[in-house]
This record gives sequence, structure tokens and C-alpha cells, in this order.
Amino acid sequence: MEIRWEKQAMEKIADWFKKEVLGETPKKPALEPTVFAMARQKRLSMEEALFRANQMGYTLFSNKHVDELLEDLWQYPPKRDKPRHVLSSDTATQDPLKNVFPVWTGTLVAYVKPGKSFVEANKKEGGRFVAFKDPETGTTYKFPVPEAFRNERNAVLVLEHGFDEQGKPFFAMASGRGNTVYVAVSDETNVKCVYDFPSLGLDNPGKNVPPENRWFLPDARFGIPQGQRVDLEDDDARELFRSESGIHLIARDRGEKARDVMCSFGPSWELGVIASEVRTRGF
Repeated sequence: MEIRWEKQAMEKIADWFKKEVLGETPKKPALEPTVFAMARQKRLSMEEALFRANQMGYTLFSNKHVDELLEDLWQYPPKRDKPRHVLSSDTATQDPLKNVFPVWTGTLVAYVKPGKSFVEANKKEGGRFVAFKDPETGTTYKFPVPEAFRNERNAVLVLEHGFDEQGKPFFAMASGRGNTVYVAVSDETNVKCVYDFPSLGLDNPGKNVPPENRWFLPDARFGIPQGQRVDLEDDDARELFRSESGIHLIARDRGEKARDVMCSFGPSWELGVIASEVRTRGF
């Protein structure tokens, strides 16, 4: 079935994008973006979202930029001062993105069981891959681990969607033998590592983590929660959702879930997307 990407009138989104991402006066006017969104009724799985984006040359908005978008356009549940560009209730009902969320972002993460290094989690292959089996489809996904990171514990590998100067995507999904899908990375130097990835009690089976213990400060580059727990009343805190191990595009939602960083949505889940025709990293 052919899926069309719908161009929508998003003046507020474009204004935010030009100001906050490209700057008030872009150095190269040709890079001024046109924003596209896939509405809820035409949602895509993780593989479909990446395939369509790569095929049409659209860069998926990164977790960091979706976070900034949410912060500017919708007020969070905790008490706080009004964000800079928060929409009024009347305007929000007319917002063209209201039917798009939840969305896949262009930030791909790969991680293993808490307390284990990438080598210890996959001794058979010497830590060369993170392997994750989707329980819903039985498909095994494999993500290549750069040698420099293979002995790291409690870490998450991160790769942003985008394109190089020749228009080649930084990564794509490639079918392997059997029911295996590889994350084909064009340049492993684009794979980064965020340390102190919280375990959420997954290193202590049988122990439930109360919701108030899921809040952490995000790292500055990718917006991924890390480090020690903080109070949820901290405006900069984000709530982390992770699995024991996984390979996922980070998912985000709006409204009461605007501060949730979901690193656990199954690859076969169907979500919306936000993308730009600007061929660059991390939008």
C-alpha cells in the first residue's frame, strides 16, 4: 500500500523551527524548511517510517528537537511559568499536529541489560552487535557497536537520522538471514554513547520502580535521561521509559505525556512522524 506524506499548513511550527533551529536569519535561505507530518490515521512502524523518510529525503525530527517543540507549544502538567510560545486552548484545538502524536523521533537508541557491557551481553559475537527480539513479531534487530564502546556498562548508543553531503542516509534497515533486520550504519563515527543510563530497577528483578523514581535530567546533546534521579517538579526533568534491552527510535507524545522520553516502544508499533525536507542531521 502506497503511503502519502501530507503537507500541512503549520505556520506556528515553521516560525518556531526557523527561529529556534535555523536562527532568525538563516545563512542559507535555501535551507528554510518545509515541515511534513504523517497523521494518526496513516501511522507507520519504525521500519516504515525510516524507509519512507530515506526514500523521500526527509529528515525525521530528533528527540531533542521534538522536546523543544513540545516545550514551546504545549504547557507541561507540572506547575511552571508559561513557555515562550505556548498555544492558547482555542489555538491548540486548531493545531495541525494534534492528530500526529505520539510520534517516532529520528533518534535511534540501542542498549543492553543494566550492569552489563555490550561484550558481556553478546559474548557469542564479541559485543559487535546489540541484539533485540521484538516480542510482537519475532523479528530480531541488530545494531553495530563501535569497538570503542563495547566494554561500556550502563550506557546507551545513539544515532541520529539524517543524510550526508551525497544524500546518503546515516542509517537504514536492512534484511538479513531469517527473520533478522540489521541497522545499516553508513559511518560508525556517527554512533555516539550516552553514559549513566538509568536502570529503573531492571537490575533488581521483582522490584517495582515507583513513577516518581523515573525522573532524570536529560543529556545536553540528545535529550536522553541519564544520571541520578531528580524531583519531577524540576522543569528540566524528563520521565524515562526503557526495557531491559532494546533497539528503538525514541517516541514522544504531547499533553500529559509531553515530558516522557520513551525508549521502549516496539518497532512494530505504528506512530506518527514529523520530518523536514532539510537534509541535515538531527531535525
